Amino acid sequence: MEVIRGHLNSDTHEVEGILVRGEADFVQQGTCPVSLVCPTTGCRGEDCTRTTEFAQFIELQWDHISHANDVVAMAAINGKLFAATRDNRLWWRDPVR
Repeated sequence: MEVIRGHLNSDTHEVEGILVRGEADFVQQGTCPVSLVCPTTGCRGEDCTRTTEFAQFIELQWDHISHANDVVAMAAINGKLFAATRDNRLWWRDPVR
């Protein structure tokens, strides 16, 4: 599963940064991927690139389809879009074409 993560401005709800490299989120434990738990000495951390560094190079046409309140993470897999909300609910939908 490919997950794209970013830094959201909690006031404007705009993406201000995109995660570009960092610590692995999951490690293999037997045949199952499990969340990485950092040792007490810490982990490497993650690096973000500000969207202002590349925004002028892309042209996106977004259509407003509905509200997405309190989304803390998004992912896409097998042709479905997933969003996790602050209240620990997982939502999915087909992509809009």
